[in-house]
Amino acid sequence: MSYGEFLRRVATVFAFATFLILFWMLRGVFLVAFLSLILALFLGIPSSYLQRFGMGRRYAVTATVITTIAAAVLFLVFLVPVSVSSILVLIEELPDAYEQVVENYTEWRSEQNESFRSLLPELSSETTESTRKAIVPRTESTTRSIPIESVTSIILPSLGELGQIFASTIATIALIIIVSLFFLAAPIDYLRSFMYLIPPSHHEKAALLISEIHRALRGWMSAMALSITVTFSLVSIWLNIILEIPNGIAIGIIAGLMTLIPNIGVVVPLIPIVIFTLADDPSKLPAALIGYYFIQQIEGNFITPLFVKQQVNIPAGIVLMFQLVAAVLFGFLGILLAVPLLVVVMVVIRELYVYDMLGLRGKVIDVVYLQKEQKFKVVVKSSEAESA
Repeated sequence: MSYGEFLRRVATVFAFATFLILFWMLRGVFLVAFLSLILALFLGIPSSYLQRFGMGRRYAVTATVITTIAAAVLFLVFLVPVSVSSILVLIEELPDAYEQVVENYTEWRSEQNESFRSLLPELSSETTESTRKAIVPRTESTTRSIPIESVTSIILPSLGELGQIFASTIATIALIIIVSLFFLAAPIDYLRSFMYLIPPSHHEKAALLISEIHRALRGWMSAMALSITVTFSLVSIWLNIILEIPNGIAIGIIAGLMTLIPNIGVVVPLIPIVIFTLADDPSKLPAALIGYYFIQQIEGNFITPLFVKQQVNIPAGIVLMFQLVAAVLFGFLGILLAVPLLVVVMVVIRELYVYDMLGLRGKVIDVVYLQKEQKFKVVVKSSEAESA
């Protein structure tokens, strides 16, 4: 190896290491930019439909932005207060519902025979009562014993921290919206600037890769929009209208939003479902759980595969592991963006490594376990034969 080749490799490794360090230091900025790109792609879906009907791009983008802002205002004015109020009522009534569950369970346990009763755990609501007394003093003497200076010294710093978090969140959301509007207004300009960084011989491959990422992300966004709507509607109808379980709409809102977080999000709505169903009528719990299970099956086996798995088929185990890695590296925003990030990674690996380097474009790999020989056999066949 020549001295020039050695220097070139050292420079390449140094540049790659520098990029990784800068990326880690500015990972929050990259996540905000990626979220802005996701929002721009989402707004681009109705804009592209308008252009198909003959409307010019400038007018289509303007109509999309105006409609989106109007919908956001209506959402903030009408739906957000109702949703927040429902969720706050759910949180406020959760301790009472838990106490009711404990009372029902204790009464049922006392009716059992002694031998079976000894096998059942004993629950108590003393923890809930002590927690309430610690948070909200109930007696006048307890209230008077707390100096007003101590109260203000505790409350004011907390309010200041909450105000800073709220202001930071609003500023971040505003920045994401502004950047996404820039992406939406002139996407070709940003793609053209990106192409200047790539050798001309790779322009065609880069354009194909960007097209595949764009298609996969739009498929994921379409699936999420439909999944949130269907999950919220079905859970709310099943719990609130059919079973008449308290706070069914609030649980439906939580279930709909949790579809943004695969695997983990499925478990979260089960907590309020179980508690409020047991507090209202324990006999409804099997119906509530079975209905929620079938709703999740509809969402997981029909809605999401219809849009996502046609572009990128990602096993659930890989999604879960990537969510854990994203949570460790980027926090809550990483969990929220884990799936679209994984979609991008999988498309890049598929196009650059699987298709180009391994030469498996248009081919399907199947693994068969031969029972008699007790070994695995790999079969590679064309996608046309697979579809036939």
